[in-house]
Amino acid sequence: MSDPWSEEYEIAIAANDKTVVALETIELHHSAIVENGVRTAVRAVNDTRDWRFRLEVDAPLNGGEDVDFTAIPFTWGYPSVAEGQAPQADLRVDNVEREMEPYLDAIETSFEPIVVIYRVFLSNRGTVVDKGPFRFVLKEIATDNGSVSGKVEIASPQNLKFGTRVYSADEFASLIQTS
Repeated sequence: MSDPWSEEYEIAIAANDKTVVALETIELHHSAIVENGVRTAVRAVNDTRDWRFRLEVDAPLNGGEDVDFTAIPFTWGYPSVAEGQAPQADLRVDNVEREMEPYLDAIETSFEPIVVIYRVFLSNRGTVVDKGPFRFVLKEIATDNGSVSGKVEIASPQNLKFGTRVYSADEFASLIQTS
């Protein structure tokens, strides 16, 4: 997983003009999502039009390639904080019936979870993942009038990098204790 707080991301956010929009995307992965004998993913961008973005080289499918993300609205809830539980958030993907309908029966009878990959692209830089990818597992799945909803939690939290930024006295002079 690439570092989400890279120097390039910081520069891109600081240097963007007002017309540049951060576009949230999700990718839904499951072994039952197969087209013409080839495993694929359902890709959604939270916008009113479709977009084409380049995935990172180590993406699970189509790594380093330009892929289409369909305009499908989705919402995230705030993560819960409960003792002894991994943080969970609500995810609702609307109007996904056409994309998911052929696979829902196979997914529902499988015990394999749906993996959700979240990325943010900037509208002026579709060839670079600006934030992410973050992997989640979708649980407690429900379908309702063309929508899929469930709870997402971080996939393999033990493998997440934490504290990847080094806070040095050269960069952050106020960290030095004087007496």
